[in-house]
Amino acid sequence: MFFLTKRKAETKKFSVIRYLYLLSFPLLATYILFFRTDERLLKVFIFFSIFGAVIEWLVGFFYHKVVGQKLWTYHYFPWFNSYTSWMSMPLWGLAGVMFWLVARMYV
Repeated sequence: MFFLTKRKAETKKFSVIRYLYLLSFPLLATYILFFRTDERLLKVFIFFSIFGAVIEWLVGFFYHKVVGQKLWTYHYFPWFNSYTSWMSMPLWGLAGVMFWLVARMYV
């Protein structure tokens, strides 16, 4: 359906407020689930925050070394030569929590 529109998509500049708004509901839900379910949820969040950022860095670094150009570049709060960002860590943690909760349903 994108080809039927005549307007170009708006590109909005980065804003810390928008970023915090984006993370507010998932982080609040994780916080509530932490007290209602299992204390391991916080450990899962921290583990996947670190694990996801390290894997993202490894993929970006090796892609850059093999192909010769960066796969992605972070401009805000870059970390490890801008292959990852401090701001991606909560997203990795939330993804890990969701994965862990879904896995608990089926295991």
